Amino acid sequence: MDREYLKPYRCMGGAMLVLDDSPACIALFLACIQYGMVPVLTTPLSLDAVLEKGLTTSDATFLFTSEHKEREGFQDQVYTITVEKGMKNDPLCLTLKNPDAEIPERFVDAEESAYFLMTSGSSGIPKIVMHSHPAFPDTNQNYAVDTLHISDQDRIYSISKMCFGYGLANNLFFSLLNGATA
Repeated sequence: MDREYLKPYRCMGGAMLVLDDSPACIALFLACIQYGMVPVLTTPLSLDAVLEKGLTTSDATFLFTSEHKEREGFQDQVYTITVEKGMKNDPLCLTLKNPDAEIPERFVDAEESAYFLMTSGSSGIPKIVMHSHPAFPDTNQNYAVDTLHISDQDRIYSISKMCFGYGLANNLFFSLLNGATA
C-alpha cells in the first residue's frame, strides 16, 4: 500500500474527547487527526481518576467535554473546551474555558499514533490503546472490504459506542471509507 501520505507534520498536542457519540464528536475526532492532534476517545461516564490517567498518559493539551458534564478539575492542566448544542444554523459551539493557557507545539511523524482509545478497565484501571495512521486503510481493506464486503449499498448498525474500537470502526470508519450509511 502506498504510504506517500504519511509525512511528518506539526501539531499542538493531543486532545481528550469526553463526549457522547454525536456529529460533533465525529467532527472533532476527524479534525484532531487532520491537524496532527492525537484524540483520545472516552465515555462521559469515566471517573475523574480515569480521565487524569488518560490525560497524563496521552500528553493531551485539550479536553473536550459536553455542556451537561463539564470537568472543571482539569482546567489547570489542559485547555478545557465545552461542546454545546448549537442553534439550527450553528450546530457546533465551542467555549474555551481557559484562554490564557500556553499550547506547546511538536513535530509528529505520521507513522505514530493517529488516535487512542481507553480500554474498559475490566482488569483494573482502564489503559490507553494506541492506533496508528496506517490502521485506517488497512483495517478497512482487510475486514470491511475483503471479509464483510461493505459497499455503498449497505447500512451499518452498531450498538457499541465510538469510544470502543468495534464501535468506532462500525459507526465511523467502515461507513466513511466505503460510502455505507451508519
